[in-house]
Amino acid sequence: MQTSGQKFTIEREGIATAELDGLSNHDKRGRRYVGFYPNADVQPKDWIIDSSGKRYYVLDTEVTSFQKKPHQLKAYTLTDVEYSEKGQKRGSPVFNIENAYGSVIGTQAMVTLNYSDCISHARTQIEESDSEDREDLTKLIDLLEMIVNNQVPPQKGIFSKFTEVIQRNSWVTGSVTSALMTWLLSHAT
Repeated sequence: MQTSGQKFTIEREGIATAELDGLSNHDKRGRRYVGFYPNADVQPKDWIIDSSGKRYYVLDTEVTSFQKKPHQLKAYTLTDVEYSEKGQKRGSPVFNIENAYGSVIGTQAMVTLNYSDCISHARTQIEESDSEDREDLTKLIDLLEMIVNNQVPPQKGIFSKFTEVIQRNSWVTGSVTSALMTWLLSHAT
């Protein structure tokens, strides 16, 4: 490092903390790193600035040994441009969703759950279906609505008489499950 290396400024939380001898290199997998003496105070999330002013973000550090003694601290880095591009990708999540009615999707911290929307969706599905069980499906949704509106107490086996109807019309289970789960979550203490 004394003959082939250069001086690097270490910046932590916007403050220059040290100036250290280091050597730019790549490992066997092609990952870029700057090698420092093993006792160097370089940590992930630090910035390393070379003598030309080029900035590198420290992703991770690793101390390697030679003959059972610490030999080098490797500070794996991203260039300033790579760091900015990675931040832009991370800052804009992409959601590819086909059918998630009644689901909560996104990065929000607070959510308002509305089980009546799930019930309305189920009713629409039933009205638009050509199922021979439309009448029984409507009764199922009516019962579900009475449960979530506290008109009928929920009890074990309450939907058992609709088992065959649900099996023949499995497309309705998503809306029923969403309404029940949303209702249960909104009543959790």
